[in-house]
Amino acid sequence: MPKAEADLAEPDLAALAREWTAAMIAAGFSAADAVRWTKDALAAIPPGADPMTWIPDGDTLAASAVIDEAAIQDAQADWHEHAPQEFKALLDAKPARRGHRKRTRAVQSGKHQSTSEGRKQP
Repeated sequence: MPKAEADLAEPDLAALAREWTAAMIAAGFSAADAVRWTKDALAAIPPGADPMTWIPDGDTLAASAVIDEAAIQDAQADWHEHAPQEFKALLDAKPARRGHRKRTRAVQSGKHQSTSEGRKQP
């Protein structure tokens, strides 16, 4: 029995969910994250909208982007665990000590006295 024209226009959401989930897993997402994202994405699509072309508005995106302190700390720990050593130094960097800035200013102004050979002492 041939499908009605309206049935052909309606996407098979289960097949679409399987396709999106498989694509996300192939891209490196965990299966749990892929399933959760697909479920949330399909649930957000308004009735009658085409899931292949629908784009959420800014308010919808902002409401789903709630990030708490625990999520920030978790992301920092994960990044720090996998980052190259030179980037870890940047993440672990502390602000310069106040005295260090004074020495730098003295060197820049020429008021710094060096005892190294080959350098002039003011």
